[in-house]
Amino acid sequence: MKKNKNKPDSPDTPVEELTTLMHSTTIPEECDREFRVWSAVGIMEDTGWPLERVLNALDLTAEEFEKYKNSQPKGWDKVNGCIY
Repeated sequence: MKKNKNKPDSPDTPVEELTTLMHSTTIPEECDREFRVWSAVGIMEDTGWPLERVLNALDLTAEEFEKYKNSQPKGWDKVNGCIY
C-alpha cells in the first residue's frame, strides 16, 4: 500500500507535524469562495447583519453569493425562519 505523504499516519501524529501539513495545504480559489458564502449565512444568522454588510466583510460579490448559495445542503437557506 502506497503512503499518502499529505495524510498523517495515525491519530498520534505530533501536533507540530499536523500543523506543518495544514499550512502546506492550499484550498482552490473556487472552494474558498464557496466556503465564504456558506459562512455568510451563519454570520447573518448570528449577527443580524444585512447581506450587503456580510458580503463586504467577507470580500464577496452578490454574484458569488447567488452562484454558491444553492450548493449547501437542502434547507440551509431557511435559518431561524428567515429566507436569504
